[in-house]
Amino acid sequence: MTGEETRLLMGETAFERVGARLKDMAPGIHPLLVSQEGGITDGGAPIAKEDAKPDIAWMSTDILMTKAVFPFVETVLASSGLDWVQSGAAGFDHQIFKSVAGVTSRFCNSNAHSIPIAEFVIASTMAELQPVAERRAAQAESKWQRLPFRTIFGTKWLVIGLGNIGQEIGKRAEALGAEVTGVRRTAKPTEGASKVITPKEMESVLPEMDVIALACPLDETTHHTVNEKFLKRLKKDAILVNIGRGGLVDEAALLKSLDEGKPAKALLDVFETEPLPEESPFWNHPSVRVTAHCAAWSPVSEEENDKLFLENLSRFLKGEPLLQEVPIDQIKAA
Repeated sequence: MTGEETRLLMGETAFERVGARLKDMAPGIHPLLVSQEGGITDGGAPIAKEDAKPDIAWMSTDILMTKAVFPFVETVLASSGLDWVQSGAAGFDHQIFKSVAGVTSRFCNSNAHSIPIAEFVIASTMAELQPVAERRAAQAESKWQRLPFRTIFGTKWLVIGLGNIGQEIGKRAEALGAEVTGVRRTAKPTEGASKVITPKEMESVLPEMDVIALACPLDETTHHTVNEKFLKRLKKDAILVNIGRGGLVDEAALLKSLDEGKPAKALLDVFETEPLPEESPFWNHPSVRVTAHCAAWSPVSEEENDKLFLENLSRFLKGEPLLQEVPIDQIKAA
């Protein structure tokens, strides 16, 4: 691939960030820009989806997190077939990616969110172990009060899913003195966990765990991993963190278990229905911390995604192996 007349479908806002670098490294690239409203332009002139005919596409988070994703995907599907699609997301279990996988030869996901998500998990967990709100209340009252707290040091963590995100979570917990057990389909040594077990072995270790972090993909084998049986095995002072997918948790079972006193806290960034409905009992439950699917919402994610795309574009044009490439059959089976 020389880059001559290679038609690249990408977001308008992403082009504003990397356009100058793109022109320098690949002057033959022909950008087709998708606006936040979903319109497509070629050299500033509007074009129809079926006329775009991209060779490659970059589904940056500017596209994935807005309504522009629908016209973007429709444009991809209207093409006669793409040579490569770069996604800005780590997961590929959504139907959108299955559809895209049907019309491209190669697909790459992203590890750009791993660091922000891992820090989000550590910060959110630490905020529960440390009496942050009580300290602020004491200060507001000019009250000199010593408040005890728990440390991450000495805790036992179970990280379910040891992909890029799970590994980064585990590495940070280990650096703070936690003992990390990781769960993956094959129990082979993996960064971020001193011990690796399979899902079949998970049930036996649950009663030991202080923190359980869900970082695995959602598929038929992981749907409702956290169910009534799972929850009954937890310690009362355990903390459950879900930054994976809402469907990993049986929400009715979790609410019932929380009302019965365990886990101590559920830190939930993802839900089966998003946005979380206003009438959801999760909003006001005293043992739940709700965040709006924002664990990756850091400028670092965008910066690292831009770097990954440009690196992979360079590799693609040179015919070199791509980073984060996912087999098409794996996406279709997800």
